Amino acid sequence: MLTTFISAYSADSDMARALLNEGKFFENFVDTPLYICVCNATLIATTKAGKGEIKDLTGINLLYGPPQRPDIRYQVEFRIKIY
Repeated sequence: MLTTFISAYSADSDMARALLNEGKFFENFVDTPLYICVCNATLIATTKAGKGEIKDLTGINLLYGPPQRPDIRYQVEFRIKIY
């Protein structure tokens, strides 16, 4: 079974890990700068969150603590090419 979720705090990941047998939980971290997430997210959601109309949107008006030792880390970069 594969499930995904955003765990804003390491305590959330620790709780999920404790629910499964040893070696069955793999923490993946998509290491992406906030500005890329905002560009790729639904514009309406991020705009409303920025205005405070949507509460608890991770990374906008809810704190986020990146994992200290994820099992897998995906480094996402964004480059603009000017032609």
